[in-house]
Amino acid sequence: MKITIIDNVSVTCKDNRYYTNALNGLFIDELTKLGNQLNYFQFKSLQSNNISSFDLQAHGVNCILPPLKKNKYFSYMIAYLVAIRVIKKSDFVYLYYPNSYRYIVFLCMLLKRPYGLYIRGMNGLNDNLSHYIYRHAYTIFTVSDFFTNMVNEVTNSKIAHTIRPMIPYTDKDVVVNRNYQRKEEYNILFLGRIARDKGLEELMNATKRLRERGYRFSLQIVGNGEYSEELLQLISQLDIGDVVSYEGPIFDNEKKATYYKRADIYVLPTYHEGFPRTLYEAMIFGTPIVTTFVGGIPALMQDGENSRRIEPKSVDSIVDGLSYAMDNYEEMGKMAKNGSELVSRIVDRNRMSHARQLYQIIQDYGK
Repeated sequence: MKITIIDNVSVTCKDNRYYTNALNGLFIDELTKLGNQLNYFQFKSLQSNNISSFDLQAHGVNCILPPLKKNKYFSYMIAYLVAIRVIKKSDFVYLYYPNSYRYIVFLCMLLKRPYGLYIRGMNGLNDNLSHYIYRHAYTIFTVSDFFTNMVNEVTNSKIAHTIRPMIPYTDKDVVVNRNYQRKEEYNILFLGRIARDKGLEELMNATKRLRERGYRFSLQIVGNGEYSEELLQLISQLDIGDVVSYEGPIFDNEKKATYYKRADIYVLPTYHEGFPRTLYEAMIFGTPIVTTFVGGIPALMQDGENSRRIEPKSVDSIVDGLSYAMDNYEEMGKMAKNGSELVSRIVDRNRMSHARQLYQIIQDYGK
């Protein structure tokens, strides 16, 4: 089957090669090995991006990448004209959603090509246009039961399915023997995209307050993103460099696992999410979680059961959440164990992968 994938982030170009992120690459590689011919459609970015390490061309993917010009309206006009030709030659179109290309679904309808959606973000999911798009999709996959239930309620059907998380760990990696005794000093971890909407500004201010209150801890920031330089400036301005270290991005899965295992608390003060992979990872490695309950997070996380809830955009709430975690660490350990039991079922190796689940649903189309 000829499948066109439309990502919701641009493809990185390095030395005339085209790259996407490694976890997305695992899905693409498996879909190709199942016997499908893949087109990859998105804008081409010339900016350096260390996150993108999966070579699309080396895995037999045909890349159709309109250039992103200074005039975005002109860029999209050209891209949609190119998309007509691509869709005509496709058997199925798979759109990562939300997406700036979401109007492409109307080309699919016009050209009588079935399309599917992979919902992995929060913004704009519940507006009237999105509802219309859901109702005309052939199939929909989501990262959380929260979104699956929302879509199925809108469409009054069972069109949406929750996928096994696209993470490099399975139930065999789940840590079950961690010690959660109280400590003299705690290691707190933030691991994720370095962006303002992850709540990092509030986290830095909360860090300053916690230190002033006499808490003994260190905070490691792992990741990269557009907010990196501002983050470093903020650390300097608040004079918290003695307790905060910026580690940069980590791509090696074993090294990333070490960060979680070494951390006593994982904190995620994000403003909006689908369901973040990092919460799965923290549960896998038994790291107690302090997080906001936005987007699809409440579908799995429960305050006092497997995590401690904090409010978005609130320095006070982060201070309260982290101080509670350090003052009641044995209780946080019980929550972490509950999280590990939950995630063991979610990342069970026997569950069907995203690629195989999609292939199984669409392979009989038109027969």
